[in-house]
Amino acid sequence: RPLITYTLEFLSRFNVREVVINLHRIPGAVRSKVLEWGKFPGRVSFVIEPEILGTGGGIRNALPHFSGAEEVIVANSDTIVDFDLEKALAHHRKRKNLATLVLFPLREKRYTPVYTDGKNSLLSIGAPSQGEGPFFFTGVSILRREFIERIPPGKRCLIRDGILPLVRKGKGAGGFVTEGNFMEFGTPVDYLENTLLLLEKASPPLPGLESARVIPPAWISPGARVEDGATVGPGAVLEERSKVGEGAKISHSIVWPGGEVPPGDTADGVIVTPHRIVSAREPSP
Repeated sequence: RPLITYTLEFLSRFNVREVVINLHRIPGAVRSKVLEWGKFPGRVSFVIEPEILGTGGGIRNALPHFSGAEEVIVANSDTIVDFDLEKALAHHRKRKNLATLVLFPLREKRYTPVYTDGKNSLLSIGAPSQGEGPFFFTGVSILRREFIERIPPGKRCLIRDGILPLVRKGKGAGGFVTEGNFMEFGTPVDYLENTLLLLEKASPPLPGLESARVIPPAWISPGARVEDGATVGPGAVLEERSKVGEGAKISHSIVWPGGEVPPGDTADGVIVTPHRIVSAREPSP
């Protein structure tokens, strides 16, 4: 299932009925997968971004496609989030913010710390502060059209070129502090770990393979090939056109389309692509 569909599903639960998807790399493939999924109960539009315009420039570039909406919800396609979006919208409107960032309590040092003044106005992003926090930005924001129109066209950063000027003025930039689910897929470690968490929750039925051993949880796509004597799982994902050779073992790993675990080999804690094998283990301290 395409990762972006989790974001679409989340938005639809809160009655969002129109989305604009910004595309750069392999736009045709992404568009096809979204339309093939086909479960978003509303209008889906696509914007091609030939040159990367940044987190702010991409939003500004998509402005003509927002159908006159006075507020826009921005969300990433490479994360899975779950929180009460309705409460976030109510907070944004009550505070009459130009921009509201959805914040979770900071869990890991790799995220940029964000501080508020205790009344959910932003005090600081990235720098130590005496305010409440630290929190981290989930990638979900609620932006007034007026705010988006202020972003200059071209390559721009949402935080640096849009939010921080409001923070320095002390007006218009808010943070909605809440808790919920947050899963990121931007690094090999995150991608593998969180894909396997989703696999464990889904508990998909196992195919009957007479000549191979399958240990749950595991996902074997219909177009995957598993040869005699192979062991698949626990924690294995075999995508379409992937292959596990005779007597090979795979666990806690993902095999991409066209990827192969050669006969007799063992794959554990890796992502197998058609071109190379990527380790997805946490580095030793």
